[in-house]
Amino acid sequence: ASTGAVTSAGAINSGFIGINGAGGVTVSGAIDAKSSINIGSNSGTTTIGANVVTSAGSIGLSGRTGIKITGGAQVSGPSNFSASTTDTAASIDIDAGSSVTGQGAYLQADNMEIQGTVSAGNGGIQIEVNSSGRTMDLGTNTAGQLALTQTELNNLSTPTYLYLYNYGPTTVSAPITFSPT
Repeated sequence: ASTGAVTSAGAINSGFIGINGAGGVTVSGAIDAKSSINIGSNSGTTTIGANVVTSAGSIGLSGRTGIKITGGAQVSGPSNFSASTTDTAASIDIDAGSSVTGQGAYLQADNMEIQGTVSAGNGGIQIEVNSSGRTMDLGTNTAGQLALTQTELNNLSTPTYLYLYNYGPTTVSAPITFSPT
């Protein structure tokens, strides 16, 4: 734990790994764990810019103001993946070339940019709006809403289900398709 920002620049190879920073967390060195990995920021953004891998366990990311997976980072493990934000209008961004792989995926935020891939192995994918009353828009990238375009939906891979959960209205503003893979 830290009272300020935490930056992990060197490679980490260990059992269970927990990293928590009050002012933001940046991972720019590879993480290879033999158990679960939890990385979070109590008041800032969690940025993953290097591979984060576990051979036996789940991966959980949290960031009060956002979560970013960038720079071609590969986040993978044999169990579930979760990413959640707490601030209103916080975002989960998975950049093109970056990927998330697990046996299920849970994403919770008020905004998402899914330009990289999310693969749920044999599990499902759940996407949830964080703030009660916020609109979810499927088909168009609409500001002020959790908006998922067809391109972003194409980046989600699950053989079972895609569950979109919202506490407010949901709008389908353009034709969309989703086929389990």
